[in-house]
Amino acid sequence: MFRVLLFLLSFAICLGYPISQSFRGSAESQKSWISYWLMLGIITYFETSVLSLLPLFYLFLLVKPIFCIWLMHPKYRGINFIENSYFQLAFDQIQQFVKQTPLKIYIEEETVK
Repeated sequence: MFRVLLFLLSFAICLGYPISQSFRGSAESQKSWISYWLMLGIITYFETSVLSLLPLFYLFLLVKPIFCIWLMHPKYRGINFIENSYFQLAFDQIQQFVKQTPLKIYIEEETVK
């Protein structure tokens, strides 16, 4: 019973409020919400990959909503920290890789002809 209540609490905190806020606000706000959904997707992937072990850890069911609150709370905005520290670094590396691919050279040669 306790596990079900924790799951419902986690569901309401991690999905209910963010869904209602994702469609409101400025472009900067929406960028933060996109990063939030990306982070939640990573967490969900982790959950499903170790699904057989998670029911043993009630602590995870307590930590997940707290982590989601830290990510989206206006005072802390943890998603901005993660976005600037990790996501932006990964996006910059991908962008550099794409710029160096032969595909770009091929496309540029086609447009010159």
